Amino acid sequence: AKVAELELAEKQKMKEKVEMILKHDITCFINRQLIYNYPEQLFADAGVMAIEHADFEGVERLALVLGGEIVSTFGHPELVKLGECKVIEEVMIG
Repeated sequence: AKVAELELAEKQKMKEKVEMILKHDITCFINRQLIYNYPEQLFADAGVMAIEHADFEGVERLALVLGGEIVSTFGHPELVKLGECKVIEEVMIG
């Protein structure tokens, strides 16, 4: 029962974090770390593409090219400058 309680609490924390991110009114979220299935599903349900395992240099280049900034906390969407582009495509290399 204690494990189930902890899992439920962790799931709720993930949901709250995703909701904070979604308040930024984004269509794509790029993360340097793994995005677990549950938060990935929450993003998908909200129509937001989630990209995981982006390397640091790649994220820095994207921020520069797209005109946005790298954000590590999500509590103040009004302070964040979002980047933008017309098309996102997945390209398999190799």
